[in-house]
Amino acid sequence: MPKKQNTKSSRKADVFVVVFCLMGIAACLFLFYRDLYQALSQGNEEPLGTVIIKKGSVTRRFEKRVLWDFLQRESPVYAGDFIRTSDVSLANVTLDEGSSMDLSENTVLQITGSGKLTRIGIEQGSISAVSGSAGLIIASGNSTVTLEKDGALSASSGGGDFSFQISGGSAVFSAGGETRTVEAGEAFTVSADSSVKPADFAVFSPPRTARYISSSPGNFSLDFSWIARSNTVRIIASADRAFVRITAQAEGSGGRTVLALPPGSWFWRAFDPSSPDTVAEGSADIIFAPPPRLSSPADGAQVRYTPEQDFRWLPGSGITGGGEAVYYLFEAADNPSMQNPLVKTQVSGLRSSAALDAGRWYWRVTPVYGPQFTGTPAPSEIASLQIEKTTPEAPALVAPMGGALVEILSDSRKTIFSWRRSAEFSAYIFAISKNANLSSPVLSRRVTENYFSYDPQTGLLDDGLYYWAVTGISESPAEEILSPVRSFTAGKSGEAAVVVVPPPPPAPPPPSPAPPLPRPAPPPLPPLTAPVLLNPVDAYVITAVELRANRNIVFSWNESPGASSYKFILYRLTAAGQETVFTQTIDGNDYTLTDLKILSRGRFAWTVQAARQIDGKEETSAIAESRFTIDLPELKRNELPEMGDLYGN
Repeated sequence: MPKKQNTKSSRKADVFVVVFCLMGIAACLFLFYRDLYQALSQGNEEPLGTVIIKKGSVTRRFEKRVLWDFLQRESPVYAGDFIRTSDVSLANVTLDEGSSMDLSENTVLQITGSGKLTRIGIEQGSISAVSGSAGLIIASGNSTVTLEKDGALSASSGGGDFSFQISGGSAVFSAGGETRTVEAGEAFTVSADSSVKPADFAVFSPPRTARYISSSPGNFSLDFSWIARSNTVRIIASADRAFVRITAQAEGSGGRTVLALPPGSWFWRAFDPSSPDTVAEGSADIIFAPPPRLSSPADGAQVRYTPEQDFRWLPGSGITGGGEAVYYLFEAADNPSMQNPLVKTQVSGLRSSAALDAGRWYWRVTPVYGPQFTGTPAPSEIASLQIEKTTPEAPALVAPMGGALVEILSDSRKTIFSWRRSAEFSAYIFAISKNANLSSPVLSRRVTENYFSYDPQTGLLDDGLYYWAVTGISESPAEEILSPVRSFTAGKSGEAAVVVVPPPPPAPPPPSPAPPLPRPAPPPLPPLTAPVLLNPVDAYVITAVELRANRNIVFSWNESPGASSYKFILYRLTAAGQETVFTQTIDGNDYTLTDLKILSRGRFAWTVQAARQIDGKEETSAIAESRFTIDLPELKRNELPEMGDLYGN
């Protein structure tokens, strides 16, 4: 008879094998990702600067490695690093010593240290560079150009030739055993045999690759300057690099002209009509970035003095791709011309605060963009506000009403004393006394909410008449404001006193006792009102810059009087409807979302509903809803280079 197989043991083995394989796959994927985006740092070595990907794909190779590593948008660069841009790609390298350079497509260079100077060795392609306070060395083959402090040049290398033109400052040029000083407006070409000759045609501005900030939706004036044998130079611009469709063109003489282009990505070509083979080409990205829009306080608003005034704004509407500010410059002054501002600070988000005294103040914000952009951004409009030191209004009592009956039996339900919340008070003192002037209170409590719950089991109240009121506490300036005083009757029996009318002499028999007066029912609590959502404001757009700066999203709302908790729900809006992302019951009136991994690019909605418990039952308010958008750049798939390019340069 064949033996019966142990199926339970076999199934356990199968499960173990599957789990082991899945763990192996996960480990391999992790190692592949780490190898693809190789460590962005070199241990304890100090970086020379930062490389920023402006467009497309950029790779880096450490000096002692043979593999090229894909870079993230911002990555450190070290001495000896090779930087390479692929087709239709642009990059910016900013060194800590102040120098900066833009790399065109299909460019390979090496960054090395040379004493106090940094050396940029161009192996192929073209760059535009500006030197810092220490200068900068640009080299290709046996040729070197040493830029002096705050100098500027454009250079290219390919096919054994090296050409450059100085657009600002001066430089020392060495090639073929010859050294000379070169001034702005001069250009030279070095051939493969190290022979040097002045360039017949060279464009000094704009750089071969540039990104411009424009605060106007109209045409942007792109300035061109050049040297040429001919007196006339023609310039054309197109949205495609093949120049199939010419969008704009201009002819200029005297070495300067202006080409008007709307916001967008453009390719330009400049040539001498008398020598069509003499051509200079480049690209220009014109980013429309309108001024920020001031949100609060509104222009001309009158606000009460507080130690810190809060200011908020929104990015300019209609910003085209890539026009997000790195940070904002917030200014506040006591004059409309904004001269000698009292406050001038950098802010990474869309809000700031300032300690301002009473009086009229003016404020504005100016966006600041990264080093890869050229141009002066426009500040926002100037808004004013009047800060006044005034006495806040007394707290307004809500419930119970004057003369109400408060049950004090030990098994009676709690009585809620409530009043309207005021932003001018940071806390309240709730008091109950047998005296109308609130002297010798039987109960006094400091609270931060706009209600107090009295529990009859405390036994603090006896039968009789009582008075209650609330004192609002203001910290700026330090004041205590007393509300009107209300009365109430505390009772244990649940019945009012029996009233007996004495008989007049001589009189008939006394009348029968009057029936007990019905006990008035305690006034019902006011219904819960829907919270007012504060932040993020409706239709707000959260950018990648803001998420990187804050690492969280703060949701806040006004408190609903009498509410003990709030139900917070975050939805993702899709074409099929809405999908719940996160749900949380919260005691306060704000929630900070730190787990940003649950979010993605797209539109979201968030709701808040106030709630409280009455006699074991939950009472809720209407639901308040607001929406916002997370605007993250779309992830682009990087193409792996061909296997032959993985090694060497």
